[in-house]
This record gives sequence, C-alpha cells and structure tokens, in this order.
Amino acid sequence: MIIKMNEQHIEIQNGVEDIDLFLNKYEDALKVQHGYVICVTIDGVEVFGDFRSRLIHDLESAKNVEIKQISVASLAQETLLSLSDYTGRILHELPVIIDRFYQGGSSSGWTSFSEFLKGMEWILDAMKAVRNSNPSASYQSIITSLIDGLNEKMKLLLESVDSKDSVHIADVLQFEISMFLEEMQQQIDQLRNIGDE
Repeated sequence: MIIKMNEQHIEIQNGVEDIDLFLNKYEDALKVQHGYVICVTIDGVEVFGDFRSRLIHDLESAKNVEIKQISVASLAQETLLSLSDYTGRILHELPVIIDRFYQGGSSSGWTSFSEFLKGMEWILDAMKAVRNSNPSASYQSIITSLIDGLNEKMKLLLESVDSKDSVHIADVLQFEISMFLEEMQQQIDQLRNIGDE
C-alpha cells in the first residue's frame, strides 16, 4: 500500500507487522512535531478515530492511504475561530432566552436554557484545550483569566437558578453572562489575530 502524508509517499507491505511498525514511527514523529491526526482516508473513504483497525480490516485490499494531520498551533487557531463563532451565535440567541425568563420561564425557555448550558460547557472545554496548546505564559494567562471569569459568571447563574426566580435568572443572563461573553469574544478574536501574525 502507498501512504501519503505531508506530501511524501511511502510504500509499505500490506502486513499487520508493517502497518504497526509504520504507525509506531509515525506516532513518535507526531509527538516530536506536536501534531494530531485529524483524518485518514483509505481508498477514498474517510476514517476518523481508530484507523488502525480499519487498516487491518482492509489489509488485503487497501492500496492508497492518506494521513491528514494538523499542528497544535493550527488546531488552536481553528478552535479559537470556532469559539468566536459559537460565542457569537450564543450572543444572538441569548436575548430570546432572556425574554422568555422575564416572561416567567416557559418550558421552551427552560429547554433553550438547557441547550445554552451545554454550549457553555463546550466553550469551557474548548478554552481549556486551547490554553494547554500554547506554551506562551501571556497566552495561557489570558485564557485562564477567561476560564476563571466564565466559571465565576456560571456560578452566579446557577445560584440564580437555585432561587427559582425567573426574573433573577434573566437579570444574570443579561447583565452578567451576556456582557462577559461579549468581552470574551473580543479577547478571543485578539488571540486569533496574534496567532495569525
């Protein structure tokens, strides 16, 4: 089989030992380069996750394998872009959720609120991943500050939920969360611009 990666073409035998030897060397090289495999294409079929098993499964027939990888820095930039876009979508949807809580907290308001909380969890996880991807102390400091700030605002929000006062929930969403998310989005965009330079 022919394996294409980083514009190189490597030919190996279609044997389990050959595949394992190649993959072990490749994984070691990725660690040195601080990269990740994002996708493997085997004879035109994209495989995400455990591509070794798929290679072994298609051992006899596999002819062309393409490994797509991404550097940690590029992954961080893509994640920052996703964070900015997602935060923008949340900011767009937040007035509707706020309005529903000012009107008494309808079931659709609680459903939207539940989805909002899941989105906030994703944002926190993504920011932690980005923070760990860059060795710069100032970069990590900015992200850590955002994570800490968002955690603080979420604590206020959860306290307002415990009070079961829909107006209080709406106030926290409008005057704490929304304002913080706007500031956070600006800082994320600044970090993206620093990374593009």
